[in-house]
Amino acid sequence: AMHHLTRLLTTLFAALLLSASTSALAAELTDKTIQQWAGAYKAVQIFCQKQDSKDLEFMKEPVTPDMANLFTTAITRMKGQPIYSDFAGVLGQNGYADPLVWAGQGDRIMAATMAVELDKRGGNNAQQRAQMQQAMQGLQNNPNLTPQQKAQMQQMMGVGTQMMTVAEKAPAADKAAVQRNEALLRSLFVDVRPKN
Repeated sequence: AMHHLTRLLTTLFAALLLSASTSALAAELTDKTIQQWAGAYKAVQIFCQKQDSKDLEFMKEPVTPDMANLFTTAITRMKGQPIYSDFAGVLGQNGYADPLVWAGQGDRIMAATMAVELDKRGGNNAQQRAQMQQAMQGLQNNPNLTPQQKAQMQQMMGVGTQMMTVAEKAPAADKAAVQRNEALLRSLFVDVRPKN
């Protein structure tokens, strides 16, 4: 069960890693916002690790995630669940009376993080999109791939394209704030990638 939970968390947080939304909050991100958000995120991670995996089943993402609102979507889905009040309590202890405020900040932090990562890779988004289109064509024409594999790849590419769209909308001030706090954010997300 523990292994199942770890896998579930990995999926959940990997999905959250890719999340984003720029409309969630009008005020720009500050160092203080990011640091408070990160503290709450750590507390949430510890809380989730202690839960029974079947209480987190509902977090499984059956469809292509909405990259623009991953945290907000997760919180909204959690609302009808028994775990919600405890989860909200953890956020409350970390300075968030309203879980959706935390979620909205998370969406923005992710959008800016994606933008920073994409900038690092160099090349503009138009170039990267063109490369993805080419890769897509190659996949579709590959006789060694099963239709299922092709569909999976297509879904991943779709998520990638969505990430780029979200990243393009991230305000410059948000990107700068994320860059200043990059070490902190990286330390949060470092454990969530599958170690294989």
